[in-house]
Amino acid sequence: MKTMKSTMARLFALCLTVAMVLSMATMGAFAAPVASEPTGTITINSAASDNDAEVDLYKIIKVNMVNVGTEEKPVFQPQDPVYIWVDAVATWLETNANATYKGYINASNNAITDSFKKATAAQLSKFFHDMKAAIEPGEDEKVELELTAAKSITISGTAQEITGMEMGQYLVIAEKSAYVYSPATVTLAPVWDEGSKAWVLNDASVTVKGKGGIEKTVTGGDLQYAVGDTVNYRLDVVIPTYPEGATEPAFNVGDKMGVGLTWSGSVTVYWSEDGIMNTVEKGEGDNVTVVPDPEYRVDASNYALATPEDDPELAEDEITFEVRFDYKNLIKNCSGAKYVHVVYTAILNEDAFTTDSLGNDAYLGVNTDPYDDNSYETTDTHEQVYTYGINVTKVDANNHATTLAGAEFTLKNADGTEVQFVETGDGVYVKYAAANYKPGDNITPVTTLEVAPNGTLQLKGLDIGTYTLTETKAPGGYQLPASPVTTITLTDSEPNGKLDDGTTASGSMLVDKVSADGNVISFKLGNTKPGFELPTTGGMGTVLFTAGGLVIMACGAALVLVTLKKKKKAED
Repeated sequence: MKTMKSTMARLFALCLTVAMVLSMATMGAFAAPVASEPTGTITINSAASDNDAEVDLYKIIKVNMVNVGTEEKPVFQPQDPVYIWVDAVATWLETNANATYKGYINASNNAITDSFKKATAAQLSKFFHDMKAAIEPGEDEKVELELTAAKSITISGTAQEITGMEMGQYLVIAEKSAYVYSPATVTLAPVWDEGSKAWVLNDASVTVKGKGGIEKTVTGGDLQYAVGDTVNYRLDVVIPTYPEGATEPAFNVGDKMGVGLTWSGSVTVYWSEDGIMNTVEKGEGDNVTVVPDPEYRVDASNYALATPEDDPELAEDEITFEVRFDYKNLIKNCSGAKYVHVVYTAILNEDAFTTDSLGNDAYLGVNTDPYDDNSYETTDTHEQVYTYGINVTKVDANNHATTLAGAEFTLKNADGTEVQFVETGDGVYVKYAAANYKPGDNITPVTTLEVAPNGTLQLKGLDIGTYTLTETKAPGGYQLPASPVTTITLTDSEPNGKLDDGTTASGSMLVDKVSADGNVISFKLGNTKPGFELPTTGGMGTVLFTAGGLVIMACGAALVLVTLKKKKKAED
């Protein structure tokens, strides 16, 4: 009996030990609640070209954490309002002249508001740009927003970890000579983890990306054009920073346009402090337009405009133009300028439909060593606009392999105006634009479009939109359809120069399928031959009827004679 009890005791002790071990392991599987305000790690991601950029992180929003435990065993949890502007930012917002920014703060507790949470990307971009400008010293060396960077680093590598960062949102400002950086934000905030049943702090990352000091924009928001249209370009360029005694402070900006673009021959330059071109409204009522503010125009005495005609080296490199700034005069005469904005235009010409004809590369050229003229380097930026075309093949409606020559068409745009073209080959037409020709060029625009001997018709240099293609003359030996109109819609919603699913063609003449390949829609239009013949005078039709009538008459006469003879015999 004692042996039995002893065995049971040992088993009980073993089970108790296993239970304790399991309970300890289970407790260790869950993260403990936040026992103190934790810190986290922020990773700065960048490209190799961003090496040596200086990065400052400014804490602008703090997380409201409260102790719900005891002083001996504190447990911190977030409390409403969770996100609160730091004191310096709160003061800047409350005293800001911008009413929108004032709406981003609850004046009673400095908390962020729904207006800030619901702000659009464009609004936030401007807000953080303005905050960045407020942090940086002005011309009088004063700052609007007195913030001290929580952390500052110099980029070396494509991913750098910054440890020991307090919870909150940080404004990330990067700077590097001849590079443009937009301010970014990164947030370290507690999140509830269902697995551990606790508030935990995850690490965060942010990417800083330099734009190489230059960014190119097609203003107006449209990248789709027809031949003859004017494209408005703007280059936003950071002014390089050279030391006062620099002997070689090179600062050049240029553009290399594709063969499908004709430069207008002039540029206008403006300056700004924050990289956003200053504008004013011009006109009244419905005619109000936004134009560059003339107060910020850079006088032409601060730069020289060079072209291939002036400099053979530009011709060798196929450069369209180059703006060569007098760096010292620019800095002196445009006090406070940190950016220049080069504005110019180009027109789509008759070569706009050739491969890569509408791309163009702008560049910024600086000396990386301000004392060495041989240290000149350029940074490029690319921009692309697009144009479109229509390809038609005329075929026999009953035999699609048989192509037909001799057909003629006209093309009208959405408002019913006939589009004018210039014929550049058999059945090949490019949209006409007077601006692309000189008075002595002897060019005559046409609206009648004749297919090539092989039955093809190519219309080039069109914008997106709806067109009507009308056949006005049928191929020889074929009839003109009762409804000779084909409606064509060209769409490119990206835009990326590729016609999308919204591109269609409809009409009674269509045969086979409609296809869109790149920037061209292609389809076949069929014609039929007349399907009937009319009888002619003296033809076989009349002879047959006449002969038949004579036979019937002869039979009738014979029948009468036979009847009379029988009657006479009967009387005899």
